[in-house]
Amino acid sequence: MNDPAPLHGLRVLVTRPEHQAHALAKMIEHAGGTVLRMPALDIADPADPAALDAVARSLDQYDIAIFVSPNAVDGATRLLNRPFPARLTLAAIGPATARSLMLAGYPDTLCAGSPFNSEALLTLQELQQVGGRRIVIFRGDGGRGLLGRVLAERGAVVEYAEVYRRAPPPPPSSEVATALRRRQVDAVIATSGQVLEQLAAMCTDDLYQGLTRAQLVVASDRMVKLAESFGFHSPLVAAEPGDGAMVEALVAWRTGRPPQETG
Repeated sequence: MNDPAPLHGLRVLVTRPEHQAHALAKMIEHAGGTVLRMPALDIADPADPAALDAVARSLDQYDIAIFVSPNAVDGATRLLNRPFPARLTLAAIGPATARSLMLAGYPDTLCAGSPFNSEALLTLQELQQVGGRRIVIFRGDGGRGLLGRVLAERGAVVEYAEVYRRAPPPPPSSEVATALRRRQVDAVIATSGQVLEQLAAMCTDDLYQGLTRAQLVVASDRMVKLAESFGFHSPLVAAEPGDGAMVEALVAWRTGRPPQETG
């Protein structure tokens, strides 16, 4: 970013869960923007943590473990309460998830390439010939079924382990409600379709009008049609779901130049 404050004067609504919003908020503020926080998801433990006991006892029998998000890494490492066997191949949906695994002590991880989603992960060579192999997918409640379905079609024995759930968030704060009502939110960052659905549920009509007039930044092309169905116009698609790419998409939009590589 050549301009030290390319987001000066921009008011950005950050919708990440509270415990995941700090780094993104700091990046926006460092670029000169003002952050309004409105967590659209609250991450909680699964409704039945005891259901994971069987997975914990069977870890030595799996060949591959796939993690669909940093929350999946956090939930699995915390709730299983045992290390992953050295023979178990670990795979991450993208660099943020791989970093979470590294911080947990597992640096040797397969990682999906851009655009860091299930489709990209399924192109990895290590996931092509999986006939007869046991694969566990760590995810939240109600996650996408694409990974499991395709791997099963390739002959794998697939199991899901739900290690967190998405709980309803609190209502908008008075500061955020006032900003939306007065049309003082310039941009909104949303990283999943469920975030968009929760935003719609959280906002009364007068707040929602202020929300959809703002420039929306989303994490993937597949979110665009959904965002438009919720009333957003011309959503920006970040290069990847990471914080740096989200901020870079905002900077490119604000300054009218092509986005830079975020590395």
